[in-house]
Amino acid sequence: GLQIDGEPFLINDNKNESGITIFSISDIEKSVLRNVTLRLPSKEHTIKLFIPELAFSTDINKSIQGIITSEYIDLTRPIISFEPLTGIIENKPKATKGKLPVLKIGELRIHEPSFVNLPDSLEQKMHLKISNSDFLIKQISSDGQEISVGSIKGSLDKPGFDNGKIILVPTEKEKIEFEVADFNFKPWADSNTKKWSFKLNSLGLTNFYINTIKADTVKQKIALNSIKLERLLINADNVKNFKESLKNKQNFLLTNGNVIIDNGKTIMEVANLQVDKVKQQLSLDSFSFRPVVDRDSFMRARKYQAGYTKIKTGKVLVN
Repeated sequence: GLQIDGEPFLINDNKNESGITIFSISDIEKSVLRNVTLRLPSKEHTIKLFIPELAFSTDINKSIQGIITSEYIDLTRPIISFEPLTGIIENKPKATKGKLPVLKIGELRIHEPSFVNLPDSLEQKMHLKISNSDFLIKQISSDGQEISVGSIKGSLDKPGFDNGKIILVPTEKEKIEFEVADFNFKPWADSNTKKWSFKLNSLGLTNFYINTIKADTVKQKIALNSIKLERLLINADNVKNFKESLKNKQNFLLTNGNVIIDNGKTIMEVANLQVDKVKQQLSLDSFSFRPVVDRDSFMRARKYQAGYTKIKTGKVLVN
């Protein structure tokens, strides 16, 4: 089949910039691009994408005919960065209805992406850290009007978050795992059609220790040792009032809920919480509630007699 090998090239029109140092493209077989750089201006920033290695298998004949076709695409450690725009920013015309690229991709694997130099609008609101993450996206297709994805599976190790009100305390053991199915995106859908939707098959959190802050003081400590959420439908409509959607319309399943909440005065602990909306059932292995201090210290700190409440249960089932 056709094979193309090349050395460095750079395209720069003062607004957009792209470049590749080495490329080797083969029809149907493995192709490799190294040190891929793409720089595009947005409203207030220049978005730069750098991919040290991009491997893929493509059908060159179909791609030339206008259908981007690939059995797989692997992105290794891509870096997305944001740079402030310099010079005069031209007013761009409003986006009009157009067409998406027609494509058919079997698998897209993204290994350890990273984000650097987040825009000030985000950096001032939150300190977000994404590291040691992997994503596998299957069955990507577009007919020019709609993008659909069969499944998205991903994991993030040791994520970080701090927006001044909620802080994820680093333990080096935090992990997020998720699985999404049937993702659909219709950018030019009318007001009667959902622009996007997907099924959240599972979302699992492990070893999450969260502090809530008020007036620069820790008000609550929450330990999510583990929790898993399944069977959730999310779309452009219900995300606007997600709490109401959970209450009335969702047949979700929550399992493996092991949570400790410490507000400085009392500690509440739940072991193996499960909520099944289909069965209308709630169960847990145990529940406990107690003051932070022991009984003797509690009584000594009070001038008058006061009740010291301590609760502990065994297995609980509510239908």
